[in-house]
Amino acid sequence: MSEDKQNIQSAIAVDGVNKFISFFNQRQIEEAVWVFAELGIADLLVMSEAKNAEEICAQKGWLDAVRLRRLLYVAVVAGLLDIEAGNRFKLTSTGELLTSNHPSKSRNYVLTFLTPGSDSRVHILIRGNEHTTASESKDITHLYSELSNEMMVAFASIMSTISYNTGPVIAKAIDAFSRCSMLVDVGGSRGTLLANILSSHRNIVNSIVFDLPSTINHASSSMDDNDFERLGISPSRYRFVGGDIFDPNTVPKADGYLLKYILHNMNDENAIKALKSLYKVALRPARIFIIELVLDEPITSEVARRQWTVYAEDFIMLGTDEGRERTLQQYVDLLQKAGLTFFKLHEIGLDERVIESYID
Repeated sequence: MSEDKQNIQSAIAVDGVNKFISFFNQRQIEEAVWVFAELGIADLLVMSEAKNAEEICAQKGWLDAVRLRRLLYVAVVAGLLDIEAGNRFKLTSTGELLTSNHPSKSRNYVLTFLTPGSDSRVHILIRGNEHTTASESKDITHLYSELSNEMMVAFASIMSTISYNTGPVIAKAIDAFSRCSMLVDVGGSRGTLLANILSSHRNIVNSIVFDLPSTINHASSSMDDNDFERLGISPSRYRFVGGDIFDPNTVPKADGYLLKYILHNMNDENAIKALKSLYKVALRPARIFIIELVLDEPITSEVARRQWTVYAEDFIMLGTDEGRERTLQQYVDLLQKAGLTFFKLHEIGLDERVIESYID
């Protein structure tokens, strides 16, 4: 087995919270394989030169080459394709099994047993044909607003699970947190990440968990399940504030802001708008810490397979019009357009990286 494929470990071999996260990420890879088979992409590449996403779309009359390219990267992770020069994709021997006339009938097997849930829409959006309706492509804000109160509580718990797993590492890895006199966790849900930071940086005496009012109402009232209490954080060091990142009038003034898994939910326009809100209200000088999965460049087959969890997460975003995982340069571009200055990329030994920027 090649070194790059050894990075894709079975969830059975992983322990702790990572086991459950790995189960989820591998489910995304499975769904991507189903979409690849459903679209018949193997038939388009078998016995031909490598093609890019634009050429495949032109051949089939599909409309969304950008979304298709992101799917093809996940197919690379799954071992169905290899990336060649010019961002072109070539079928592997495993990918050939998914041609419609292959004697193994593997395509039929995949279409039958890897069928995703009824809300799967990636294949519809890639085609972009007359059967696509407005309801089949929704931005992340619309999707979130449709959640019931019970589902919003569950979503907040999911975010806490991720921060429970990564929060202690992030908190101890970034010394710059201690330079903030007021630290705001934007979209902080129940405050799991912020609680870990306060536990590691005792000199931070003022902090805020900032999120939508409905989320804050639940988080601040759940005293039986409070991460601040669990870590022994004094109530005098933190508070919960409801508001909207897109409305600067509701954003707390501070000299430090955390944005963990926030910008990847947004398209470029909304991401810039959110960052501009911080630029408008931040106390000078201020530090902005963006915690996200970051796509490495240049993208090769080896890089994609090494970062398989990042591409699995990006596949989740393919069903919306908003979210995407980005490269470091793409994040730097967003920062510059919002008036912020990139300072440093922190490698912290996790899939996540911390992008530190500042406002003068």
